[in-house]
Amino acid sequence: MKPATLMTAFLFFSLFATVASAATWIVDPGGGGDFLSIQSCSSSAVVQGDTCVVEPGEYLENLDFQGKNIAVRSSSGPAATTIDGNQVDSVVRFESGETSGAVLDGFMIRNGVGTPYGGGIFCENASPTVTNCILRDNASENGGGMIPPPDELVNSMGILLIPLAGLLLLRRLKRT
Repeated sequence: MKPATLMTAFLFFSLFATVASAATWIVDPGGGGDFLSIQSCSSSAVVQGDTCVVEPGEYLENLDFQGKNIAVRSSSGPAATTIDGNQVDSVVRFESGETSGAVLDGFMIRNGVGTPYGGGIFCENASPTVTNCILRDNASENGGGMIPPPDELVNSMGILLIPLAGLLLLRRLKRT
């Protein structure tokens, strides 16, 4: 077999193996899914590219993506699915080099306390994709909703920030 043909076959099978290994996991607090909590799905069972689909409910927990480029998506949006940080820490943390492949989509994020930054979402040394999320009732010394705090309506992460009566609504904008 020619070296070029061998290399092409290797690349094809490598790509296929990567795509084939991604899985979708269900998080359901009632026990009807693969996991009871979002963090257990994120930290215990997923590999890069996997998706945790979160069923409606209120999840009393704090979520750390731990450097994984995975998608955590609500099945029913922020009106039906809440991550409540219980005033323990930032509700969601991206701080281990996550890229745009780390996706948080469709949650109400509330009751986080950041020390000293980002009660709702703490983001440092990472560039995740955060879409269709509402941040509410989060606190910290600086940037109660999220850090880095926006200086403009559209911040450096390409997230449209719309303040609504104490709420922060996030919508991801497509960059051109």
